[in-house]
Formats: sequence, structure tokens, C-alpha cells
Amino acid sequence: TKNIYLCLDNDAAGIEAAKRVHQFCLAQGILARYIDLSPDKDPDDFLKNQGMIKFQEKMDHAPIFLDHLIGKILPEKTPQDSETKLSLLKKVFGLCAPLGNQLEATERIVNYSQRLGIQSGGEAIAQSYREYLQTESRKKTPAKHPTLVATKSPLDENITGEQTTAVTENPTGGQTKIAGPVELSRGEKRFLQECVLHP
Repeated sequence: TKNIYLCLDNDAAGIEAAKRVHQFCLAQGILARYIDLSPDKDPDDFLKNQGMIKFQEKMDHAPIFLDHLIGKILPEKTPQDSETKLSLLKKVFGLCAPLGNQLEATERIVNYSQRLGIQSGGEAIAQSYREYLQTESRKKTPAKHPTLVATKSPLDENITGEQTTAVTENPTGGQTKIAGPVELSRGEKRFLQECVLHP
């Protein structure tokens, strides 16, 4: 089902837990709704103090949690300087990022930029968001660890003349040298020789 309601304790820990669950929901393309239990502390207290009918009313009017979080970012007074506006918009990029480039994300971002009074058109804002997603994706891509590749010395065709060079793959698929040759110790040479002679 995609009808998910987040109803956790109404304290800092409960809100943070709701945010974590919300991130998972967004990654699955689910826009979960949020039940605000104020002024009560948790669902049990709310039901005891307010009753089931009030709880059902809360469910009926529960906002999408993403919209709730975005609404909290927008200041009461719209900032005038462009730097502050772009900083706030970037925070919205981060909130919507788990949705990827889905329409639900871009529509909210364009709408929020208009509320901030950003003059750029919707397509320009959407393009900025796509570039943000690409940048964040590259940050999360693990760097490849260098591998040691044995290369023969031109002065000696025997294994005792082997050297090692650290290389790593570059984005174009080739190999890029990142460290100069390192002379093997006598033990390492012997070990390699035994590996070659007795595989």
C-alpha cells in the first residue's frame, strides 16, 4: 500500500525517527502523510485525552510529510537577497532528492521557488535540481581503490627485476598512474617468482 501515515512520539526523537522512515518511503516513491499529535506527547496520550474521533480527524487532514517539512523551511518573511533564497531552495532540493527526478519532486521545487520569489523559470529550476542530483550521486559513488600491477623492468627480463606501480581506473575506462614505480623487496621478489614457477 502507498497509504502510509507517520504517527510517532511528538518529541525530538520521534520526529527524527519519522524523518528516517520518511526517507525510506520517498525512495520507494511513497508520499507518506504526517499526523501531528500536538499538544499530546504520543499516540497513547492523544487517544486518552482526545479520543478516537479526534484521531480520525487528524488522519483525514494529515498533510503529506514532505510538504510539512518544506513548509517549515519557508520563513515567515520572504528573504530579499538572492543568496538566502538559493540556500533555502537547496535545502528543498535535499528534502526532495530521495524522489529523484520524479514529477512529485520537480513540481514541489518549482512551486517553492515561486513562493520564494525566485525569478528563474520552471525549466531552469528543474535543470538546477537535476544537476544537484547528479552532483550528489557522484559524491555517493565509492572511489575505486588503487591496485598494484607488476611491470617488468626493461633492464632485466627476469622476475627479480619486477617493479610495482599503483594504478586506478579513470572515468573513461582507461588506467591512470597515480604513483611511481616502487622497488620490490627481496622477499617480495622471491614470493612472486615462486608464484610464477609454481602457480
